[in-house]
Parts: sequence; C-alpha cells; structure tokens
Amino acid sequence: MKQSKQSKFLVVLLTIVMVVNLFPTLVLAEDIGDELVMVEEVITEDELKEALTDVNGERKIIVANDIALSSGVAITGMGSVTIQGKTGNEVIYASADANFASNAHGGKGPNMFLIVGDNDIVVTLENITIDGGKDQKVTTRLFQVGSGSATSYQLTLGEGSVLRNAHTNESGGGVFVRQNALLTIDGGCIQNCISDNYGGGVQVSGKEAALIMNSGSIMENSGRYAGGICYYGGVNSKVELYGGSITNNTVVSSNVVRPGGVFVN
Repeated sequence: MKQSKQSKFLVVLLTIVMVVNLFPTLVLAEDIGDELVMVEEVITEDELKEALTDVNGERKIIVANDIALSSGVAITGMGSVTIQGKTGNEVIYASADANFASNAHGGKGPNMFLIVGDNDIVVTLENITIDGGKDQKVTTRLFQVGSGSATSYQLTLGEGSVLRNAHTNESGGGVFVRQNALLTIDGGCIQNCISDNYGGGVQVSGKEAALIMNSGSIMENSGRYAGGICYYGGVNSKVELYGGSITNNTVVSSNVVRPGGVFVN
C-alpha cells in the first residue's frame, strides 16, 4: 500500500519532535556556500565546554544568554568554530569563585579560554563579550592562542566582539599569542585588561607568532611593560597594523620608561 503525502509528512514531523525531545540543545545545519556548517545553541557552561571540545569541520556556537564560567575552557579539534551571541548583548564572564588553574591543558598561566591541541584550528568571535571578572578580584588571562604541536592556531575578533576586564600575573592580559599562532582583529575590541608583566592588551611571543590588526580597537589596557601591545619577537613572528585604534593604554611600572601603546623588543 502506498503511503500518502499527508502520512509521510506526519511521520517526518513526529521524527523531528522526537529528536528535539531527545536533544534539548538545539543543533541545526546551515548552508554557507558549498560548506555545511553545524549550528548549536548553548545556554550553560557545560554545554559551551562540550561544544568547543573536539571541534570537527565547520561549526557555529550561538550563545543564547549570559554564561558564568567556573573554570577554563579548552578549545580543541580540527577545523573552524565561530562563537556568536544570539542578540549581541550576551556575556561570557568569570564567576566570582572561578578557579582558572595555572598551566591547565598545557597553557602558560591561568586562562579563561585556551586554543590548544595537535590539530590546526580557527576560532572566531562575533557579537559576544568575554569578561574576565577583574572587578570580582578574579585573576586570569582571557585567551591564550597556541599550545601544542599544530602548525596553525588562529583567533579572530570580529565585529561586535569584546574582550574586557581581565587581570593576570602573566603576560598578555587580553590575549597571549604563542608559537604558530595568529590573532586577527577585524572590528573587535580589547579593553581594560591588566598584565603585571608584558602586554596588558596583547602579548606576541614565539616562533611564527603573529598579530594582524585591520580594524577595531585596543584601549584602556595597562601592563608593566607596554599597555596595549607587547611584541617580544621570535623566528618569523610579526605584528602588522593596517587599521583600527590603539588608545589610552598605560605602563604601570615606575622604574622603566616604555610606550603605553606598542612596545617592540
């Protein structure tokens, strides 16, 4: 007996309902050109961490509300992942009692986010704010890019992305760019981050470590050596500034004279 179009439709509809009930976290697929991108909506710390573990292929994570982090997030896998706020007002922030363990996942110092592993990976932030909880006396860096044996770790700060309010005893209050790593700023902002060492906003140090700034801003950061950007070099490393603004960054050490904006060792 042939199944009618109406009954076939009901079967498909019931199947979709069953899948949604089994998987409360929304997972969809989105066509972008010839690529099929998995889209997942997250609302909790555990969901965010799970979505960023072992990334495979193209993936988009939609943050649907504010999320408090109690510990660091290691972004691993192979491919690319975009972390995007649903409305643009969402904040991922350090909880007051957060414990960002020093050197976790092979990182240098406490990190909220660590792009790590043995495979090449690209991470993009859009319309999302990452807040390090400096006002709550939390001590952590926001991002470390690179730690492992991969040949390329990349972080892009896209339009509407803000990294803010971090305080670390290590280098790079906002972002520490390490070996084989690239930070690209395309409209994003790094603001009000403090390092008790090198680079309040960004530290670039290591073989083939690079910063490319096309647009956006690095502002109101401070460090013992360079407030905005500290470029400490390395084989084939580079800092390229094509656009954007670097303003109101300061050096906090009283016994050295160094630029507040950009320091090149």
